[in-house]
Amino acid sequence: GSTMPILPRSGPPLERNWWLQNRVVDVRNQGRCGDCWAESATAVLESAYAQQTGTLVELSVQQLAECTPQELNRGCEGGWPADALRWAMHQGGVCAEADYPTTIGADGIDVPCNVTKGAACRRPINITGITLIPGGDEVSLFAAAEADVVSVAIDASGSGFAAYKSGVYDGTFNGTADCSPTALDHAVLVAGYGFQDTTKTPFYIVKNSWGDQTWGAMGGYILMKRGVNVCGLAQDAVARPSRRAHRAPPVPSSGSRPGGQRPRAPGGAMEVRDRLPAHRSSDHRFLRPPDQGARPSLA
Repeated sequence: GSTMPILPRSGPPLERNWWLQNRVVDVRNQGRCGDCWAESATAVLESAYAQQTGTLVELSVQQLAECTPQELNRGCEGGWPADALRWAMHQGGVCAEADYPTTIGADGIDVPCNVTKGAACRRPINITGITLIPGGDEVSLFAAAEADVVSVAIDASGSGFAAYKSGVYDGTFNGTADCSPTALDHAVLVAGYGFQDTTKTPFYIVKNSWGDQTWGAMGGYILMKRGVNVCGLAQDAVARPSRRAHRAPPVPSSGSRPGGQRPRAPGGAMEVRDRLPAHRSSDHRFLRPPDQGARPSLA
C-alpha cells in the first residue's frame, strides 16, 4: 500500500545556529581597539565564503579596520559595518587573515593601511550587495537571521550586558532598564536564534568580540531576547541580500524542544564555551573611544 509522503516544513525552523553549520569563526578579542564594526562586517564576508565553498576561512579584520577611508570609518576610533561592507565590495573583497594578519588590539593604537600587502593578498570572497534592515523591524531581522548571519548594532553600555554570564538577556538589570534602543555604541553578530527550554523565551544567539574567555561565561556569546528590539538590536542591522520570503517567526510547541542536536547548559541556556577553543585571549577589556563625529561610531 501507499504511504503518506513526507512534506517539507512550511515555516522557518524553530532554531538556527550558524556556528554549528561552520559559518562563523571563533570569537576574537578586539582588546582596546574600537574596531567592533570591522569584526562584525568581516563575519558577514566569512559566512558568505563558507556558504559558497563549504570551507570557513578567517578574513583580515585589520585590513577592513585600517584601510577603509576615514570619511567612512576611523579604525580603532569606531565605524559602521554597512560602510565597511560597501568599501569591501568596491575593493573586490577582503584579504585572508593569513595574508594580512590582525595585530591591532592590545594597545588600541591604529597602524597605517598596508597598501602593498593588500594589493598582493588573496581575497577569497566578495559580495554583490548588502541589505539594510529597516530600523526596528524584527520580522525583517528574523528573516535575515534565518538565511545567514547578520551584523547588528546595540547599546552595550549597560551593567547587565557587561556582567552577563548565562540565560536570556532582556535588556534589564536588577529590575531596571539596562540599555537604550537608540543609543547604539557597539557592533556584534547575530549568529542564530532559538528558544529557551524551560520558559520558551525566544532569543538571538549573538557573538561578541570581547574574547572567548575574557567576557561572559558562554565563550564570548550572549543570548538576547528576540522580538522586543533589546538594546536596539534591530535598529541598525545589515546582511547579505536574501531571496527568502519574510515569514512570521516560529512559536514552539509545549512539548519537548525540537532538533535535539545542540547541547544546553543548566537552566536551558545554550552552552557555547565547551565547543569553542580558547585562543587570542587578552587581559584587555573593551574600551569605548570618545565620539568624534555627528553620528556616533560603533566601537
